[in-house]
Amino acid sequence: MEVLASLVRQAQAGNLDAYGAVVHRFQDMAVGYAYSILGDFHLAEDASQEAFIEAYRTLAQLRDPAAFPGWFRLIVRKHCNRLTRGARLEIIPLETAVEMPSAEKSPVEIALERELQADVLAAIKALPENQRSVTTLFYMNNYSQKEISEFLEVPVTTVKKRLHDARKRLKEGLIDMMRDDLRERGKVRDLYDLGEQLLIISTDRISAFDVVLPNGIPYKGQILTGLSEFWFDYTKSIVDNHIITTDVSQYPDVLQTDAEVLKGRSMLVRKANRIDIECVVRGYIAGSAWSEYKQDGTVCGEKLPAGLTESERLPEPIFTPATKAKQGEHDENISIAEMEEAIGKALSDKIIQTSFALFEAASEHAEKAGIILCDTKFEFGQIDGQLILIDEVFTPDSSRFWLKDAYQPGSSPPSFDKQYVRDYLSDIGWDKEPPAPELPAEVIRQTSEKYLEAYRLIVGRELL
Repeated sequence: MEVLASLVRQAQAGNLDAYGAVVHRFQDMAVGYAYSILGDFHLAEDASQEAFIEAYRTLAQLRDPAAFPGWFRLIVRKHCNRLTRGARLEIIPLETAVEMPSAEKSPVEIALERELQADVLAAIKALPENQRSVTTLFYMNNYSQKEISEFLEVPVTTVKKRLHDARKRLKEGLIDMMRDDLRERGKVRDLYDLGEQLLIISTDRISAFDVVLPNGIPYKGQILTGLSEFWFDYTKSIVDNHIITTDVSQYPDVLQTDAEVLKGRSMLVRKANRIDIECVVRGYIAGSAWSEYKQDGTVCGEKLPAGLTESERLPEPIFTPATKAKQGEHDENISIAEMEEAIGKALSDKIIQTSFALFEAASEHAEKAGIILCDTKFEFGQIDGQLILIDEVFTPDSSRFWLKDAYQPGSSPPSFDKQYVRDYLSDIGWDKEPPAPELPAEVIRQTSEKYLEAYRLIVGRELL
């Protein structure tokens, strides 16, 4: 401190070299402290630079040269506050300023390293300010605990305590962040991000009216995976798809410890840029389409011929797009014109053409198996500009299947899906708001049997 006080006194007397030594001593610390407040590297540099200028201009007002660290810290904070209130400069995130990974690393390794850096920085930003400042100065700027205590004007024991608390918070925060990055939980599926690939796990969870129910349906995850695998292979001549393999032994090494859990209910797929449109094709008028038709003579706003009866086959299949809603929200029907406005006419035309071709191919196969494909929905994505089929395809969760022998126009035929579940929930008067009620064992059993029957008829063999 005596050396610092001497330098400050010389600077007060007009010695620029002495002030340059002071700047050199505190420059990194000032930037680190400013970053702990602003969360942006270039703004932190700007704040610290302005703080050094102001400190020099007002240095004569400092009565005790030994008090420079605390006095200067207050000036840095003032300029940080000014930047948060006023107009900001063009921001270049700190992530772009960190040392770039070695060029010898693979693109996947580089991407993972950048993601980790982003997670660490985000976790630091989430710390309380007193912990964030000591963490930034100690770990990112390599200052000693003693130097930090002098700059922040707190005892060394306080610095140690804040570092200890920060480490604990960072550990918990990073674990949560990595879990969030790794998995996106849908109503039925868990999605794991593996870089250029995704792991999709179909669980036994079941939802109704966009609410996940507390009970699972035995074998449902295996059935959805098996059917999607079958249909992806069956339709690959129509459109490419994202599936790589369902053979767990071919999965990355990191997943092999969970091989037994993943077997039969997971798919390794290529990561695509998802097109946020639900692509619905209807060959028959049923469900919500029938309800709308009875009232307005339309389906999703499109006029249909008069005199149709419930479950009647339409003169031609129709395409009715919808928005892809977030979990817990409802998809919203849109017109084809709105779809074209959202993603472009050329891509819309390609999706519609492909959807009809898929529906026709699946309908022909289903009819041979004694099943009617009433309606279905697709999801598409793009890889390098190429349209591909993603998610699931022609499963009881994405499609309405009827047994051909039980089909009767003018009624609502039983379907190979969660109809037992929906009927039960309607019968008990559930308001369709979470939390959902427990399902009786008999409803669970009947639903599981329907899914198993759909698999057997479509694939041509038993699942179990």
